[in-house]
Amino acid sequence: MKIDFKKKFKLSTLEIVLIAIGAVLYAIFSIPTMFVIAFSPGGPVPVQFRPAVIIPSAMAVLFGPLVGGFSAGIGTTIASAVKHGAPSPATIFGGLPGNFFCYFIIGLLTKDKKSIKELALTSAIGYTVGGLIIGLGMYSVGLINEVEIGTIKFTPIQVSFITAGVVFITGYIMTLIGTPILVRAYLSTKGK
Repeated sequence: MKIDFKKKFKLSTLEIVLIAIGAVLYAIFSIPTMFVIAFSPGGPVPVQFRPAVIIPSAMAVLFGPLVGGFSAGIGTTIASAVKHGAPSPATIFGGLPGNFFCYFIIGLLTKDKKSIKELALTSAIGYTVGGLIIGLGMYSVGLINEVEIGTIKFTPIQVSFITAGVVFITGYIMTLIGTPILVRAYLSTKGK
């Protein structure tokens, strides 16, 4: 697989506009579900159930890694600011970089925009990296505590990996369900 780095990492005016649109859409559609909890890592910051992940995923597939990555990073920061009044430490150290790299990777590795098989693979890689960044980022600033489930105790570092797994599972499922619909809808308007 050959990647043209000069082409991939240069932003046009159109791509900057697409980033703004993607970020605003991601933030707006994240807000209705921001209080739906997928997992609470024993600290003050739970992992949200976020179907809106299909927006930066589609932006990454359609317009490339920078559009997808920046749409996600900026969008999650806006949503955090709406919820908390300012971006939370969990967003700054986990959500922003985790979202950026997740969708950057999806956009970087996706070549066939219509291939669900390719989306499944690139999303698996993206959500693994993004989930680990989110879990370990939250851990690094002390936002993950020990959790006890029944008679089993999990250390904060173990909980950070569980957090990464929850981010992976919830995001991956939503992406595989919703992103192909958005991508095909967009491509059909272009006659593709």
